[in-house]
Amino acid sequence: MSSFHWDWGFAWAILPELLQGLVVTVVATLLGSMVAFALGMVWAFVRVLRISLLTPSVSFFVEFIRGTPLLIQLYFLYTCCRHGA
Repeated sequence: MSSFHWDWGFAWAILPELLQGLVVTVVATLLGSMVAFALGMVWAFVRVLRISLLTPSVSFFVEFIRGTPLLIQLYFLYTCCRHGA
């Protein structure tokens, strides 16, 4: 038999904090999606128009992002932003 006990009082007490976290998550998702859409459109236009100076670097960046796991990208972004590199 398990000694687990669900505490409804605690669950109701932390509900406002959980809802704040939900709001932050939704806002971050929407902002991230808009930034990704905008950058994706710019990179797609550069690749389609075959701008000689930009196409190789944009193609490399796109393939690099596609080829690395999201967790690694987030860790890299977190490390760069935290240490100001």
